[in-house]
Formats: sequence, structure tokens, C-alpha cells
Amino acid sequence: MPRRSAKDREDTIVEITHKHVPRELEDFQVQRRQRFERSYEMTMDQPTIPGPIEAHMQDILDVRFKNERYDPEKMKELAADAAEEIKKHIIEVASQRVRVVVHVMTGEATGQAVRAITRCLWDPEKDRSMRAVVENQELFAVASAFALYYE
Repeated sequence: MPRRSAKDREDTIVEITHKHVPRELEDFQVQRRQRFERSYEMTMDQPTIPGPIEAHMQDILDVRFKNERYDPEKMKELAADAAEEIKKHIIEVASQRVRVVVHVMTGEATGQAVRAITRCLWDPEKDRSMRAVVENQELFAVASAFALYYE
């Protein structure tokens, strides 16, 4: 069997993941990952602008939560759907090197005050945070999104 060169070995990364207790080779899943070349770029090609993203987040929350009644099971689904839609929008408009984290919190409005606080360690020149809030007589929803530049 011919020996593969170092270049051939570097181009392909094979991950074998375990499915229960393997007895034969067919019990393993073989997955191939694409390898990207290093660019050594230290600047952003396109900065993330929070204003339009926050407006879109507010629209999404208004459509999904403004006229809803509080139901814990329904809120789980609505919050997950809203977070996914916000994440997709940010990925479309942000730089390719930005990683996105979205958190949507919902709760029943029973006359209490709620304050949501998030702490992060980041680069203030490149990383951005956005938020949107919607309230009605029955519930509140707070969406927080973070666009983090990945070097």
C-alpha cells in the first residue's frame, strides 16, 4: 500500500463518532469536515450595525408576542422560533466571520418588575449586542443578540 504524503493527510480530517457500543466498523459514523485556509486578517470586512438589527428584532417580537396570552408550553415554542428567526437574519446581514448568540426570555406579567442582565468578555470595537422588548397585559418577552467577531 503506497504511503500518503503529509499534504494528503492534512487535506482530509475524518471524525469517527461513537454510536452506543460499537461491535463492527459499520457501527461508526464517518464524517468529513471542510478545512478553511487561514486568512490572517485582523480587521472586519463589514462591521455589524446594531440599529437595523434591533428594529428587525422588535418587529419579530411584536408579531409573535404582542397579542398572545401567556401559556408556558406555547411560549417555549414561540421563543425558540423567534430566536432562530433573529439568528438567521443576523447571519444574513453580518460579516461571514461573526458568530451569533441569541437568547429570548419570556415570562408571565403579574405586576412584577423584571431586569435581564448579561455579562460578556469581548472586544468593544468589533463585537456588538442588541436587544428588543415587548410587553402586554399577559406576558413579557426580551430578546438579546450578540454578534461576536471570530478571528
